[in-house]
Amino acid sequence: MDARQISLVRESFAVIEAQAVRAGARFYDELLARDASLSLRLYAGTDTQSRRLLELVGDAVRLLNHPEQLDGVLAMLRLRYLRGGVPATHCDAVGAALLDTLAALLAGDLTPELRAAWGAFHERVCRVLRRQPPRSPRATARSIAQSWPGMGVGVPLAMPA
Repeated sequence: MDARQISLVRESFAVIEAQAVRAGARFYDELLARDASLSLRLYAGTDTQSRRLLELVGDAVRLLNHPEQLDGVLAMLRLRYLRGGVPATHCDAVGAALLDTLAALLAGDLTPELRAAWGAFHERVCRVLRRQPPRSPRATARSIAQSWPGMGVGVPLAMPA
């Protein structure tokens, strides 16, 4: 992502974050409409899931200028999904749900340039989440945690955007 895309994502996320409950509910409606099998992975209520999702996206947005740290956080997220049996194959459904949610909440403000910036954000996240699983998830998680102390994030139980 270039500096302009990062700026666009950050500015528009502030608008979305101000509507957190609505944004999260809309996202999960869009996601489950695409892949109902994901409902089995939503162990907490959608309000809790929505809050966690927005926290995770916010953390990722804030780390866009720090790609190594972002990769570390996303690698920890990937390990959590591996342990929970969540495949990375539904990244496409998540991305489509994210873009449709943005279109609904931002209405006419979702320009082609902004849509492309969020598409680049989604691809950046999925590139890490789709990587081959490590041979030893426990050792890798320990290594990541030691490399990025204090990088705790609220991780939703279903894979976000």
